[in-house]
Amino acid sequence: MSANPPRPQHDYQAIAENYANLLRQHAKFRADFSPASVAALDIVIDLSFGTQPAVPEGADFTPSQEQMQAIWNVGCYVGEVFRRLYGGVWREVINTNAYPYSAGVVMPPGDHSALSFMRVYKRLKYGNEQLLPWFDQIRMMIQRTRASLATQGRVCTPEEMFAPLKPGEGLPCAPNEPDEWVSFGNDLAAMDRTDDAIRFYERATRLAPRHPLAWSSLGCMLVDKQQMPRAHECWHKALEYADPNKDAELIGKVRGFLERIAQPGFAQPQVTLLEAISLVHEGSDGAAKALPTLDYFLAQKPESTVWWALKGDAHVSLKQFDAAQAAYRKVLELEPGDGPARRGLADCLLQLQRPDEALALVEEALRKDERDHPAWCVKGRVLRALGRREEALACLVKCSEIEAHYGAAWFERGFVEDELGRHEASVASWRRYGELARAPQHEEVFRIAERLAARCGAPAPQRGSAAGLPAEVPKQPANAGDRLEVVKTDVTASAEAVKLIDEATALGNQGRHADALAKLEEALRLAPRNPVVWTNKGNRLGRLGRWDEALACHETAVRYDPQFALGWSNKAFALIQLKRFQEAVGASDAALRANAGLAQGHVNKSMALLSLSRFPDALAAAEAGLRADPRSAPLAYNAAVAADKSYQQAKALQFYRRFVEFAPAGAAREIEFAKGRLKALGG
Repeated sequence: MSANPPRPQHDYQAIAENYANLLRQHAKFRADFSPASVAALDIVIDLSFGTQPAVPEGADFTPSQEQMQAIWNVGCYVGEVFRRLYGGVWREVINTNAYPYSAGVVMPPGDHSALSFMRVYKRLKYGNEQLLPWFDQIRMMIQRTRASLATQGRVCTPEEMFAPLKPGEGLPCAPNEPDEWVSFGNDLAAMDRTDDAIRFYERATRLAPRHPLAWSSLGCMLVDKQQMPRAHECWHKALEYADPNKDAELIGKVRGFLERIAQPGFAQPQVTLLEAISLVHEGSDGAAKALPTLDYFLAQKPESTVWWALKGDAHVSLKQFDAAQAAYRKVLELEPGDGPARRGLADCLLQLQRPDEALALVEEALRKDERDHPAWCVKGRVLRALGRREEALACLVKCSEIEAHYGAAWFERGFVEDELGRHEASVASWRRYGELARAPQHEEVFRIAERLAARCGAPAPQRGSAAGLPAEVPKQPANAGDRLEVVKTDVTASAEAVKLIDEATALGNQGRHADALAKLEEALRLAPRNPVVWTNKGNRLGRLGRWDEALACHETAVRYDPQFALGWSNKAFALIQLKRFQEAVGASDAALRANAGLAQGHVNKSMALLSLSRFPDALAAAEAGLRADPRSAPLAYNAAVAADKSYQQAKALQFYRRFVEFAPAGAAREIEFAKGRLKALGG
């Protein structure tokens, strides 16, 4: 090994540690820098970016900002696994500020460099360049070299060191590695990644054929796949290999599984664990359907605080507060520092008319974290119930100071201020809440605010956006490609310009796009700075396939009126046609800042995010749009595809069904695809 390798300019070890912490907290993976943890990173990448190649074969690939961050984080993590495993050092072979692909870990003997950044780059570019086989191959090379040095007393030649693996040649494993594979299989099972968990457990049984826990866990997953005979076989192997002195608990659990399968009428829960997680917060019907699944999995893993907390949430949705508070207490028994469980328990006690106990709990939560803004909100609600309104208001104000966008605090403030006789402040709070939560289910809030406004002589709250745009949002077309023409009530130009826009719209509906474009040119001569005319012209150019020119028109429209939501939305659509997806996300966000209820803004944003393979973000965008327009076929379709790609089967089924219900006749191909996916998903 080189005596003085170049000193790295980045703290790769610290970056790897930070990323491992994120994986533990948010992805629920045991990111402990073990060899088995490398396989989990493949799953993290697939969840984040999908399994398809980022670009067509042979094309250039410039990573997006999110992909670049993944290259950086995952590359550091994998390199750090090598460094810890073999005592290597980080070295930057070629110093470059653009991409860190040339950095790697150099390991003796042979000064071999593991360029993990380059491998992650290829993983994202090609979609199937998985990390684990590459990791195993390099690990085998190093181990083969060390074995040769130990047994032959000489240094391997380069040809020997880099010789390819022979067919069927396995990788020597540390004695504890089967346990690592079982642990990661458990993590995957908790995420309802059943097929992946099965592969992990199967690998553990291949590495250690007499591993009782691996066989038992594999049996549980096979039950989920309705493969009862094979599950039965796995559990019997677990009993055969278990040590009665060391594995008494496991033996009891496996015998319980076998007895349960033997019972007449044994059946699986109605939904998978992932579907249950999605259903918990979808109202009482969803919560009722989710509970049997949560109970089933808690019987197998009673120490899971995540599932106990979900069970508590489900009981809250069903207004079963005694059962909910018991579930939250179980969370706190297992994890005393769990803030959300403490707040949930306080809420339950408030509902059970036990505000003094609730107050003690939430004050304890705030002693642990004084910036826990939901806890300040709960404390405000509890103090209001105790009649201590001034103190309640102070808590709610504190919550808003910490997090100004926390709508629940503004909602509660409206009630407290009204009860204190501060009606104008109450109206302002409800107006703020309305801005943060524009949706049909909040209509009651607006009615309350209007009534109070009339009582105290304050201006009535606006139901449109905070920017003062028209309250009525034009209805969106069913087909995402059928562009919306702006109605004449949005135009402030002369009556002649309005007439010309109407004539252009009529000509466009007849397919006479060139004639319609001529009418819009004439309107621009009358009203050259009118944004509505410009965006109509952009729409017409788009119909003619002239997307660069269309984009220029929409940019002109929003330059003349930066709060013109439809102009931003149409700009986003043009950017999508030009495959400038990241810019389209920004334009969609601008449209939604101007008018959060504009469904087409959510359509465009979800379309762009889907194209970027950011499936969870695309699903969130589509769901937000469906709250504004529940009958939107494009939003239902985008939500279905995003949920499907995110492995959220329950939501995928729900949104595919909704799309088929509301899809226009012209979307035959999409309808056929949706029906095919419904069949494949068992819906």
